[in-house]
Amino acid sequence: MLFLKKNKVFAVLFWVLCLAVMYIIFAFSSATGAESEQVSQNLLSKIIEFIGNFITHNALRKLAHFSEFAALGFCFTGAIYYTFGKKEFYLPLIPCFYTPSATKYISTLYLNVPVAFSTFS
Repeated sequence: MLFLKKNKVFAVLFWVLCLAVMYIIFAFSSATGAESEQVSQNLLSKIIEFIGNFITHNALRKLAHFSEFAALGFCFTGAIYYTFGKKEFYLPLIPCFYTPSATKYISTLYLNVPVAFSTFS
């Protein structure tokens, strides 16, 4: 019985983390190009100061996009696992396929940016 209660706590925790990561993705996607550029430049200068010059600005931005969606995939995997168990473990693949395109589509609705230009930002 304790194991089931622990699973419910983890399920709720992972679903809340999913919502938080989706909010972060949407917030970063809704930033203008100048704002996004400033944030990544500040982060890059701190990385260079701390570790050294080993990453380019473009690589940092791509790594950040990848990390956002990797975190979302991790959270969805935990949420599905602790909600449904091992039998439906394939279910996290479904949101991993539709979430990137859905967040881009939603951000283009609110920002009035053509989808072709939004995809490469």
